Amino acid sequence: GTHTVNRFNLYDDVYFHTVGKRRSSLLTRGKRARQPSLSPDGTQLVVVRNKLQENSLARLQIDQSLETLRSFDNHAQVATPVHSPTGDHIAVSIWADGQRDIVVLNADGSHYRRVTDDAAHDMDPVWSADGRWLYFSSDRSSIFNIYAVELEHETIYQITNVLGGAFHPAPHPDGELLAFESFSHNGMDVVQMPL
Repeated sequence: GTHTVNRFNLYDDVYFHTVGKRRSSLLTRGKRARQPSLSPDGTQLVVVRNKLQENSLARLQIDQSLETLRSFDNHAQVATPVHSPTGDHIAVSIWADGQRDIVVLNADGSHYRRVTDDAAHDMDPVWSADGRWLYFSSDRSSIFNIYAVELEHETIYQITNVLGGAFHPAPHPDGELLAFESFSHNGMDVVQMPL
């Protein structure tokens, strides 16, 4: 969430909220940290940090220390980091050099592989429960739809075919259903469909 630091600055920071309680705990203070992703074992978070218009991925430990995993230069913008089911990899959407693509990093932040490399805006990556697939939103058909890439062969499949736009895929752990945010004449809705 965003809060005021030193009376004049609005910074993103990471909060912890226990369901059923009225208050949240501030895990970072003035660190410009956003988009937390909890590791599968629940011991740490990966967050995106912004400092002087440069993004970095950082590991947030339980003791609230932040360790930079990888810094990005040339004003690259990093978004929506998400751990693989085994915790070995992190998928992110990166905007750099006029492109937004999906990249998979090793858990330590080192480069593992580039999943997409094209003029389409590829974003919102999320893993299947077995780690074989990455789902993401892309405008490669001129309208944002949900796509899936089978990582072993890097074959990309279009999953939705909507008129307004499809964003933020969320596959069910059993692999049978997909929920996503759908834009239509009614505004934004959460819908689900069989995979």
